[in-house]
Amino acid sequence: MKNFEASTTIGVDPSTYRQDSEQLAQAYSKIITQPNRTLTARKDAMNRINQVVTSQSITIIFNRRKTLLDATTTLVTHPKIIVAQKTSELGNIAKNIGVYNAKFLQRQQNFLNAYAMTMRLMSPLSILRKGFAIVKTTDDRIYTGKGELKTGEKLTIILSHEQLRTTLQKQIQKDATDTDL
Repeated sequence: MKNFEASTTIGVDPSTYRQDSEQLAQAYSKIITQPNRTLTARKDAMNRINQVVTSQSITIIFNRRKTLLDATTTLVTHPKIIVAQKTSELGNIAKNIGVYNAKFLQRQQNFLNAYAMTMRLMSPLSILRKGFAIVKTTDDRIYTGKGELKTGEKLTIILSHEQLRTTLQKQIQKDATDTDL
C-alpha cells in the first residue's frame, strides 16, 4: 500500500502506473531479448556460413589435392614409362646386334669356307691327285711349258705319291687347244 499511497500522492493513477510498468517491462524485455534473438539469429547464420565455407573449402582442397596427386603420378610414372621404353629399345637393339653379328659371322665363315675350298682345289697336291704331274728342272724351276728344254736335261716329275727322275730324250710341240691326251 505504500506504493499505492506514493503513487496517489504523486498524482498517478494506479492503473496507469501498472500499464506503464507493464509497458516498461515489455520494453525492457524487448530491449534485452531482441538483441539476444538477433545475436542468436546472426550466430546461427554465421554457423551456417561457416559450415558452408568449411564444406566448400574441404571440397576445394580435396579436388586440388586429387589434381596434385594426378599430376605427381603423371610426373613420376612418365619417366618410368620412358625408362621402360628405352630399356625395351636397348633390349631390341641388343637382340638385333646379336642376330646381325651371327649372320655376319656366318657369311664370313661361308667366304672362308669358299676360299678354303678354292685353295684345296687349286693346291698342287689336289692337281696331282687328279693325275697331273709337276715337272721341275735341275735348278728347281717348275717347267710351265714356256721355253725350251734341252735334250738330255735332267728333270724331276712329281706325282701325287712319288717322284720320278728322268732325262729328256725328245721335246715335241703340241697345240694347247688340242684335247686329245
